[in-house]
This record gives sequence, C-alpha cells and structure tokens, in this order.
Amino acid sequence: DLNTSHYFQQVIVTTDIKNAVNHEVPVHVSLVVPKAKQYNIGLGYGTFTGPRLTLGTDFRRIGAYGQHLTMQLKISSVLSGLAAKYFIPGKNPLTDQYTLSADAQKFTPKNGQSFSEKFSASYMKTMHEWQHNFTLNYLIERFKVENDSSQVSRILYPGYALSRIKVDDLINPHEGTLFNFNLQGANKHIVSAASFIQAEIKGKYIFSPTDASRVIIRGDLGYTIVKDLTRLPLTLRYFAGGMNSIRGYNISSIGPGRYLEIASAEYQHRIYGDFSGAVFYDAGTASDHFNNPFYRGEGVGLIYNSIIGPVQLYIGRAMSYRGKPLNVQFSIGSGF
Repeated sequence: DLNTSHYFQQVIVTTDIKNAVNHEVPVHVSLVVPKAKQYNIGLGYGTFTGPRLTLGTDFRRIGAYGQHLTMQLKISSVLSGLAAKYFIPGKNPLTDQYTLSADAQKFTPKNGQSFSEKFSASYMKTMHEWQHNFTLNYLIERFKVENDSSQVSRILYPGYALSRIKVDDLINPHEGTLFNFNLQGANKHIVSAASFIQAEIKGKYIFSPTDASRVIIRGDLGYTIVKDLTRLPLTLRYFAGGMNSIRGYNISSIGPGRYLEIASAEYQHRIYGDFSGAVFYDAGTASDHFNNPFYRGEGVGLIYNSIIGPVQLYIGRAMSYRGKPLNVQFSIGSGF
C-alpha cells in the first residue's frame, strides 16, 4: 500500500526475528521520500501522431494532507493538448480520492477535427477490488465531422465508471482479467446542446495453456442513444483502429460513429528466452449503423518481455482495404 501510494520513492520492509516476543515479530519500515517536484520531457514518433513532444511536471506534495498536482503538455500534428489535474485524498487515501481537472485539446483524426475545453470533478472509491468513479464533466467543443458544417456544442454530463483488474503479474501477466463499464449522458434541458446516453463495456482475458504460451482475448462494445447526432461532439463519438483496437489500421482511422464493436484473439508462444512470437486476428467497426460490415485485421508480432513490460512489434494486414496493405505498430508497457 505504501509502495503504490504515490508518496514514496522507495519502501523497504524488514522483520526483526531475533527480537520476537510472544510470537510477535517487530517490523521495520524504511521510507525514501522523492523530491517535491518532478519534471518530464519526452520526444517520440507515432504512426498516428507523427513526431510528438511531451512536457510535464508533478508537484507531489501540496500542503500537509497529501494533495498533489500534475500538468502535461502534448504536441503533435494529430493530437495536441494541455491538461492539469489536482488530486485530493479522501478519508482513506488508499481507497478514496477526489480529482479536479481541466484540459484543452486539439484533435484532427482522418475524418474530422475538433478543439475542446473540458472541466471535470470526480470521486473515486475502491471496494473489494472494484473501482467506482463518479464524474461530472462540462465540455465545450468546436468540431467538424467529414463534410458536415462546423458545430459548437456545450455539454454538461455526469458519468459513472466501474472497473476491475485481477492479474498474477501486472507487468507480464500469464493469467488475468480486465473489466470496464462506463455510463454517461446528458439532457439538452440542463445546460447541454444535446441529449444522449452512452454505455460501453470492455473486457480482456489472458490465460496460459502451457508454460511457453499465452492466449489473449479482448472485446469492446459501445452504444450511444442520441436524437440529433450532429450536436454530439466529436470527442464523445467512437473511433477504432490501432494497437489496442483493430490492428492493421491506423489509430482512430475508423469512425467516428455512435456504435463500437471490437473483438480480438491473439496467440503468443515463447521462441527463445524472453522473446515470443504472436499471431492475431482482430475485427470490428465504429459507425452510425449497428450492423455495418466489420473491418478485419490479421498479422504476426514479436514480443520481448522486459522488466518494464512487454515491448511489442506487430505487422498487421488491413484485410478490408483494397490491396490488403501492411501496417507496422509498436508499443511498450503492460496491456493492463
């Protein structure tokens, strides 16, 4: 708990067996406190964003009650934004937390563009491995979808998210499950340009048939009820494509849509040492019609299980495009 509490750089727990009395063993805890401020800078390249720059700062200790502030600037040709989050521990800092946030974002996917400003207040509560998150958001967005005229929407919408992650190893899991449920909506009579209800269920299941193999099954289903779709901001619509969606297609190149359907199956097998090979098949879509044909992607991958999580390189084929072009995608870090 101390190690995951954000407040310590290092936690060392040792027992003093020699001084045990009446079957009670003294425990000594040594804590290393990190610097009060942390600065981050990152340079990178993504197949979706192109060259990108990230600047961030973290004020780890504000006041005497464990509050902290993070700020981050991201710049790229497709997705740029400035965000700030202020965290306030609840009654039990391990299970309760309040967050105030504000961000401005410019988003220019293949089929649209938007500039949005968003303000949020949320409360997170963890109970029996389940994390509950209650949020109130106010979104101001200027957006354009494909060849439609530009729109400006102001939406006040509450949201509720329920999630659970259970794995044997968070960095390189061999067995594990992930479940996410998200529900949000607005009423046009309450400070909103449109009424809508949106629900999404996302899941992932990992199991290992043998010591040298691993199977990953995942799915994502989203559904939006909205009367006037033209008033629904671009950032509240679904997109598909990319590493954690439908491989073989660029990130957010499929959509936007009011519905989301994604299914994926992958088999990994250890080749040598920490290197594994993989084959996968992904299918799904993001569209305004629930029964639209699926985009299909299939391919192979090479995974290196490092100490910071899997380093993954995939070559996917876009089976639904003419000529079935190849797409190379790369990621670092745990899928959970």
